[in-house]
Amino acid sequence: MSTCTIWGGLPAALAGASKNSKSKFMPFTLPFLPREACTAIQAKSASLINTMPPIQFATPAPTLDDVWRMFQENAQQSKEDHRLMKERIAETDRQMKEHLAETERVMKERSAALSKQPGELGHQLGEFVERMVAPAVVRLFQEQGLEVHEFFPNVTSKRNGEGLEIDLLVVYSGPRI
Repeated sequence: MSTCTIWGGLPAALAGASKNSKSKFMPFTLPFLPREACTAIQAKSASLINTMPPIQFATPAPTLDDVWRMFQENAQQSKEDHRLMKERIAETDRQMKEHLAETERVMKERSAALSKQPGELGHQLGEFVERMVAPAVVRLFQEQGLEVHEFFPNVTSKRNGEGLEIDLLVVYSGPRI
């Protein structure tokens, strides 16, 4: 077993060989090959190299300055992309906060409207009692045989922290039923 050196692989210009190099291809080493295999591979690579046309590139290989400039442009573009992404996220956050605030406002309005409705219904019922029943209350009870001589509209009472509102209080002065 020995080390086998073969001329092939990358063209010398791409691999960094000087322009004064005698070969168009660079050598590479294959370790631990039997000598016969190495000789056969060397012969085959030499015949391939001699029959291959020279590689020609449409544009010259980039220089170190070109590569550095590309990295800088890429870094600048990444910064710009990052800035734009942050702006879009901030705009989305702002829109979501606006929608949330609007939703909360509408929910509060609807909640207030719904909580008013039962109170308004009680108020309307109270007004009905006061306007329709109150003028005839004494007569209606007396027709039923009850001794009613007094009534009081809009009576409120508060005991032990609890309140009571009576739209029409009728006083019965007869025997208990």
